[in-house]
Amino acid sequence: MGLFRARLRLQGPIASPLASGMIFGQLCWAMRESRGEAPLVDWLARPDELWGVSDAFPADCLPRPMLAPRADAKADTPQSVTDRKRLGKMPFVAREGFLRSRDALSGQSLDHTNLREAGDKPHRTARNSVDRHTGRARDEGGLFFRSETWPREDDAARDLYIEGPLADRERVGELLSHVGGSGFGKSASLGRGRFRVEWVREDTELERMERPTRYLSLSRGTRTASMADVLCRIEPHFGKAGPQLTLGEGASAFKRPMLLTRPGATFTRAGEGRFGEWLTGVHPTRPEIGHNAFHVAIPFAEAPHA
Repeated sequence: MGLFRARLRLQGPIASPLASGMIFGQLCWAMRESRGEAPLVDWLARPDELWGVSDAFPADCLPRPMLAPRADAKADTPQSVTDRKRLGKMPFVAREGFLRSRDALSGQSLDHTNLREAGDKPHRTARNSVDRHTGRARDEGGLFFRSETWPREDDAARDLYIEGPLADRERVGELLSHVGGSGFGKSASLGRGRFRVEWVREDTELERMERPTRYLSLSRGTRTASMADVLCRIEPHFGKAGPQLTLGEGASAFKRPMLLTRPGATFTRAGEGRFGEWLTGVHPTRPEIGHNAFHVAIPFAEAPHA
């Protein structure tokens, strides 16, 4: 397995979060549409060979790693507490800053010069529900809101990381381009979720490190026996099956809820095997439907008494 870094350029609003499991699902549909169902079924039958996929992050940024609490935190002054709270709201770290301090990563090394805010601002629009019997907007109780991300032209680049065989680099670019051209996630038929793939490169710089002590997850995944001393935030995921199944065959559109770790989780290696797993039994009536909960994990060393 190798690590690829893909640079995506958003070409308009996006209505669904660029989350790892959702991206993998869209890549599967892209494979089915471009190569047929048989290659997809064969690939999904071999979970150990499935790609690991990250969330898509602002260009040149990584999720902020969760680190052990500082031993001297009780000695903080009121001003330092205020500063720490302000920095705590910054969810990303500059890739360059992470690489520079990955041999002894600590809260002190992740200061304001290395941390980044979330540049995306959600845009909320009000909608009114339609009464299916009359075909008209409801007079009462029909108002709801939808959130979309409208990226700025100068902040539309995203970095996506994929773990897979080195021979798959061309296929990574091909399938991502298919997804970007068709539209990712909700409201794709209305032009949402379009992006362009600028390049796909092997990322040996981020992938390799001598004598790491911990790993940083770039994905939304599960905790498995190969992971120990896990620091993470847990988030529920309410997945949906593709319309190709739900509309044509009458299957439920909703998968069972899952609890997954958010990007930024850190852990040590506790055994052989991949971090995370291919989840099965996630749909009430379609046992062949699964969810990619593998972690794209990058090594680092935490500073002593960080």
